[in-house]
Amino acid sequence: MLVGASLNEDIGIPGFARIYVAVMKDPTFEPRIIKGGNKLLSIGSGSGVEIYKKEIEDLSDTSDISLMKGEVGMPSGYGFMLSHCISDVIMKNPQEGISKHLHIAFVRRGQYSLQNNDVTIHCPKGEKIEVKMPPVARGSSEFLD
Repeated sequence: MLVGASLNEDIGIPGFARIYVAVMKDPTFEPRIIKGGNKLLSIGSGSGVEIYKKEIEDLSDTSDISLMKGEVGMPSGYGFMLSHCISDVIMKNPQEGISKHLHIAFVRRGQYSLQNNDVTIHCPKGEKIEVKMPPVARGSSEFLD
C-alpha cells in the first residue's frame, strides 16, 4: 500500500491535500489507485475477520465526528485516534496468523510520518506489559537476509 498527498489538488478546502492510495495485492501486485483517503482498504488477511471489519466500518461512519475532535490542536490527531481504536480491537481479539503490530502512516502535503502501535499496558496490580514491534527490514538486503 502506497499513500501520497497531491501537491496541487485540494479536497475542496484550501490547504487540505487530496490523498491518493495505491493498493497492490498478491498474486499480480497490479496497482489499484484510489482517489481520497477515506476508503476502507486492506492488503492483509485481517480484512476477512468480521470483528475487524465491523470496527473499521463503525469508525468510518461519517455521521459520528467524535474522532475528528482529535485534530483540535494536534495535526493527525484523527489518524492517531483511529489507529488506537483499530489497535485496541486487534489486541483484544487476536486471530491466528494476524500480527498485533501495525505500521501507521500519516500523510499530509509536505509531511510524512511512519509510526507503529507500540504500547505499554499498566495492569491493576502494578505489572507492565510491553507490546513492541519486532525489528523490520529497512531494505531489500535486510529482507533477503
